Order: sequence, then C-alpha cells, then structure tokens
Amino acid sequence: MNFFRKIFAPVRTNRTTSKIKEEKDELIGLWENDLDDGSGLHAIWGWSFRFNEDGSGTYSYWSEQKLHSQTPFSWSRKNSNSIKVKYLDDEDWTIIEYTVKIVDGPYSGKLKKLTDNNYTPTDLSQEGFWDSFGAIFKAV
Repeated sequence: MNFFRKIFAPVRTNRTTSKIKEEKDELIGLWENDLDDGSGLHAIWGWSFRFNEDGSGTYSYWSEQKLHSQTPFSWSRKNSNSIKVKYLDDEDWTIIEYTVKIVDGPYSGKLKKLTDNNYTPTDLSQEGFWDSFGAIFKAV
C-alpha cells in the first residue's frame, strides 16, 4: 500500500461505540444560577449543579465568596426530557421533567437555560430547578 492510501484509508470502528462516545448528554457539565443577569453578584452568592457522565453529581452553595456546602447526588436519564435524581441520603428518587432553551446572556452572549417543568412558583421565582428557585444556566 502506498503512503497516501495508508494515511487516507478508511478507519474501521465499531459504529455503536463511536456513536455513543460522540453523543454527550445535554445535562453533563456545570449549571449555575443567575448567569443571565451580568450583575456579578453570582460570584458572591449562588449555587450550582454539576452533572457528571457517570451518573454522579454535586450541588454546591456559596455566599460571601465562601463555599458553604457541596452535596453529592445521583442522577440517570429516563427519556429525552426527564431524569431521576436523588441526594445520597434520600430514599426516594425525584423525577424531573425539564426544558432546555437557548437564551440571551449578558454582553451579547448565549446561554442554555434549564428549568424544571413541574416547579411550583413561589414569591422568589416563577421558575426553578429541583428544589432550588430560579433557572440554572450554562454557557453555550
């Protein structure tokens, strides 16, 4: 086989394995509150949910620029727009049907906005995620 045929020869892979590696769950990564307002208060006070590929996650809360808690949780996908979640000390799973939308962020940026479709509105917020008021965001 000549040099060019060797370099450009089709690579044979297991299509199923390749496809799974290429498709990353849309929730994987760090989602934080108040990224949409550009005020900078988020650096002083806020919370986040980190979803890991292995079904683990961490809820973090900080104020006065100090981390106050990091609570591990487990999660798994039920279907295209719902997951089940639970903190490690919980006995029961919570089912979350959610919506992800692309929204305008500060400084002409774009963000992904994650909300819980079954969140009960409160005086603090008309939307929320899991037990937290307000939507959570991640950079596009």
